[in-house]
Amino acid sequence: MFTKAFEPLASSGIQVIAVDTPGYGQSDAPKTQPNIHDYSLCVLDPIEFLKLEKISLLGHHTGACIVAELSVIASDRVDKLILNGPPVLTKKRRTI
Repeated sequence: MFTKAFEPLASSGIQVIAVDTPGYGQSDAPKTQPNIHDYSLCVLDPIEFLKLEKISLLGHHTGACIVAELSVIASDRVDKLILNGPPVLTKKRRTI
């Protein structure tokens, strides 16, 4: 969704890293269904591997939930958090 923004961001000096969570993009499907916390740990892995200290996170829809969770578990690393179109789940929708 944001691939058109990668080049302009990189041209302005911003390092852009896009992570495919298990079962999305070009990644393999997981053996069991991960939850939002599991997905956030998958996003944290490359951040730790690259030794990134202060990061800005951007997530769309389910990705917004993932980066929101990541901002809680790695709050010391998150400088900015952008939530684009996070899902709004009603009580009825959460029980389905």
